[in-house]
Amino acid sequence: MADGFSTGPSDLGFTWENLGYGPYPLLSELRRRGRDVVLVGYHERSASLLQNAETVMAAVIEAIDRRVGDHPLTVGDFSMGGLVTRYALAKMETVGIEHQTQLYYSWDSPHTGAWIPIALQAFAHYTKKLDPRFSDQINSPAAQELLWKHIADWEDKPATSERRLASLRALGESATGPSRGRPG
Repeated sequence: MADGFSTGPSDLGFTWENLGYGPYPLLSELRRRGRDVVLVGYHERSASLLQNAETVMAAVIEAIDRRVGDHPLTVGDFSMGGLVTRYALAKMETVGIEHQTQLYYSWDSPHTGAWIPIALQAFAHYTKKLDPRFSDQINSPAAQELLWKHIADWEDKPATSERRLASLRALGESATGPSRGRPG
């Protein structure tokens, strides 16, 4: 399971606690049913999806190397993590790396683009002098790759970011698997 969008490094302890023992204990239920769970985190969650996919690819390879037996993997996650894992698996197929994944899943992942209202993006940029964090998050590589329409500053016109177009091209260049049949 790969982490979703935010800023800063992943907090896997928080994720494990929340998904393992929170109101919807998904991880505890999976482990109760005899499944091993690997959480994948990033040094920077708002980095490029393509960059974070490298982390997922390394985690898949390590999971294969460390598993006992030959049970196929299930790989995916919710929100941005579903897109990162989708790209990672497709890239592995394209370059000839066996991922041994039987099931890819995504839950609430913005496959056709995330939507943050333009007015909210504008507000983030308008208040940048008071606190730049929200504006910086809106302009992060991951946000630009996820957002259907993006504005980079207060007076900008809504458009598809060049970063999004480049990430969609990279995904489209992946030959098979989870990347096919899904619109960008």
